[in-house]
Amino acid sequence: MQTMTHKQLVEAVATKLQRPSADVDKLLGALVQTIATAAGNGEDVCVPGFGNFETNVTDERVVLVDGRRYLDPPRAVMKFNISSLLSRQIRNHKPKK
Repeated sequence: MQTMTHKQLVEAVATKLQRPSADVDKLLGALVQTIATAAGNGEDVCVPGFGNFETNVTDERVVLVDGRRYLDPPRAVMKFNISSLLSRQIRNHKPKK
């Protein structure tokens, strides 16, 4: 399996939209920043056809380690739920040999 780099992603989107790579790079940066800001505010973000970014806060809890009690503070956790459309596309993908 191969990984698409940021540069390759920018080039692919720029080609598809027939826009300059610099504009697409700014757009992707703004998208990531917007999702991060929303997550920092405890908001969920829905990207139709792609999936949902959900922010959950875990409660504080007491953890026992080697007989000692420690307080595990509350923390925010982001979860991604893939859309059914994207899930189908991945399932129907034929791997290259």
